[in-house]
Amino acid sequence: MRGGLKTLQRVDYVILEASFKPMYEGEMLFMNIVRLMEEYGFHFLRPVGWLSHPKTGEILQTDALFTL
Repeated sequence: MRGGLKTLQRVDYVILEASFKPMYEGEMLFMNIVRLMEEYGFHFLRPVGWLSHPKTGEILQTDALFTL
């Protein structure tokens, strides 16, 4: 995530994958990503897709759309 921060200065929309629970070592979770994106002037607009647990239906990850 932090590697693409310079790109944020040149775009109006961002779609990224975000987890609600840790799935990979060192990943930022959804709420941390929201806070980081807000620091750069973006706000969470809506989910555009998600991955849910096959048995419980719990949403584990989302493709999140952010906009200025």
